Amino acid sequence: MSVDDAAKHEERSRVTGGAIQKYIGEMIEVVTSDEEPVPLSFTWRGDMYGVKKIVRQWQDHGFSPASPKRRSWIMRRHRNCFIILTDTDEVFEIYLDRGRGRRVWTLYRKLKNAP
Repeated sequence: MSVDDAAKHEERSRVTGGAIQKYIGEMIEVVTSDEEPVPLSFTWRGDMYGVKKIVRQWQDHGFSPASPKRRSWIMRRHRNCFIILTDTDEVFEIYLDRGRGRRVWTLYRKLKNAP
């Protein structure tokens, strides 16, 4: 595990109080601020969630584990990642995929259920 991966795991554990709850991996609709692609709210499966707090954000420029051994910069991921606390007190990890001219938001996983 790299230092960055260890830091992400430590942050998730602090936020969630333990293990990751549920992998989702579904596209979502996101309302962002005008200045930069920071989520203000998102819609998932017909329900709207307001973003109460951005707990952590980072950029992912790594390679997919499935990428070939011979890699070029164009094969890298280009993602803006966020761990967010919603107005329902749930914690999600979402990201904006900025690769190859697209702008797709994905709900990666749910880290904490509502109380």
